[in-house]
Amino acid sequence: MQKPSSTPEIELDFDAAAFTRDLRAYRNAHPDCEGVEAFVVPIAGSVKGKWQPMEALEGLAQGAKGAMRMPHSAATIQIWGEDIAGLPLVYEQGDPDALCLPVRSRLCPIPWAQRPTAQLLVTPYDPKSGMRSPYAPRNILMNLAERVAAIGLTPVVACELEFCLIDAERLAETGRPFPPRAIQSGQLAHSQAYDLAVSARLAPLFDAIRDACAAQQLPLKALSCEVAPGQVEINLTHVADPLRAADQAVLLKRLVAGVAQQQGYAASFMAKPYADAPGNGFHLHLSLLNAAGENVFSAQSDAPNAMLSHALAGLLTSLPDFQAIFAPHANSYRRYGAGLLVPLHLAWGYEHRSVALRVIDPHGTAARLEHRVAGADSNPYLVVAAVLAGLLKGLAEQSDPGPPIQLSHELARLPRINRLWATAIKTFEESSLAREAFGAPFHEVFVAGRREEYERFEQHLTDFEFQHYLTRV
Repeated sequence: MQKPSSTPEIELDFDAAAFTRDLRAYRNAHPDCEGVEAFVVPIAGSVKGKWQPMEALEGLAQGAKGAMRMPHSAATIQIWGEDIAGLPLVYEQGDPDALCLPVRSRLCPIPWAQRPTAQLLVTPYDPKSGMRSPYAPRNILMNLAERVAAIGLTPVVACELEFCLIDAERLAETGRPFPPRAIQSGQLAHSQAYDLAVSARLAPLFDAIRDACAAQQLPLKALSCEVAPGQVEINLTHVADPLRAADQAVLLKRLVAGVAQQQGYAASFMAKPYADAPGNGFHLHLSLLNAAGENVFSAQSDAPNAMLSHALAGLLTSLPDFQAIFAPHANSYRRYGAGLLVPLHLAWGYEHRSVALRVIDPHGTAARLEHRVAGADSNPYLVVAAVLAGLLKGLAEQSDPGPPIQLSHELARLPRINRLWATAIKTFEESSLAREAFGAPFHEVFVAGRREEYERFEQHLTDFEFQHYLTRV
């Protein structure tokens, strides 16, 4: 019997010649590089991949025939590193492979590696059809970015991420977060926002982050201390490519974790690592350019123009549908606390940090909105995808967002953002908008994964329950 071909002839949206040029340039610039970490970014966010010798990249340049193989399920692995229980893709279909091909311009050095090593983002494809894997978050965003481009618009996106530096020794001893000894004040709630004295104590780490960003060509704009102890905000420069912006945010999270470890810290993007201090957010700045390169959000009057109004309306009305994307874990919902400049209502306003959508510089060429709902524990690909889906909804419906919030007391009349994890999962599951925007295969897998994580979380008892209920009820 004739053995079937392992890789049929298929068409892929992959430019082998361009990658070959990238590879040659990289090897000329880094002749001592020994290997490459090639990886995908799954739903849960922690990268999954393989180490390969540099010679293996020559095969990748051949396209499908030389593609690295990993299971489609690598994109669906849970936060604890296991497959979703009962997932048909794994347990019924036998966990088939995807073809993983390089993302252009994403071959770069890993400055924190012990030996000369490169890293490379890859995109998974179906080996039979040549279509992008429907489970990979990056592919979901790619599809939505193409839909926005099809109506003649280009999103300009900038990402801001917050994280907390953790004392690595005490984390290993206790399993709990403590701020680094170098900056601990003794008062957990002591604000360190924009404190240059604290920044000076962290100068070696900040310098290492800046150097690593330069090596990986990540457009670092600013580093600053935030309110919580050991909390840092890191800003990336805006780019007129939502996929590239999300790539940069994903790689930045990996960079920060790696550099922090090299410097003797741990870095946490957990949404709420400290109960009585602000949590870590992921703020996304968005504007839109037309075919002439003009910012269509820029208005001539005090009122937002039609394009900005429609975008705001779509993002507000779609926010409940995508809350499980913006806040994917149990801890995510602890971040939504009063008085922490975290949005609690479905509201928008000018230069107001307590609303979900903050409009900035509405009259200038830099007119944009800031989406402030997501936590730093969210997946950047999925957050940007959800924002683009809400944008498309608003532009299609041409709806109105209502008046802006000017003072915080006005928020009381508006609907609250959902703060219940189970409700967010159920809303996403029942949302036709979410199913259409993300595709049925991804939608089903995402819901199954969130439900399993929710059920596993509910099986654990907390110290609070033992302290208050064990002998008192």
